Amino acid sequence: AAPSPRDGVIVGITGMVGVGKSTLARTLATAWGGTHAPEVVGAANPWLPKFYADPATYALPAQLAFLVDKVRQLRLARAAGGLWIFDQLLEADRDVFARGLRDSGKLSAEAWGLYE
Repeated sequence: AAPSPRDGVIVGITGMVGVGKSTLARTLATAWGGTHAPEVVGAANPWLPKFYADPATYALPAQLAFLVDKVRQLRLARAAGGLWIFDQLLEADRDVFARGLRDSGKLSAEAWGLYE
């Protein structure tokens, strides 16, 4: 059964790049009468190409761009109410992606401290 959007419900789909988060989120949003909140990638995140070219230099700005986008989306969802299906939530950005960058040495301890 679909979640009741009466009080505002936010559902997050978490997974690595290319596993089908957006497809599942769109499908659930359509089936449940909710709003899909896609992850901002590509041209919408100008730091991403720079990150792929030089991860150690651009890990923090790329992650901060994702973080800022998520905060904007969450504010919009909370203000609008209803049912929202997100491709990724703040917690996944921090606990999976940013932490992974830190653990791999691409995000310095100082940068991790700022991000966290």
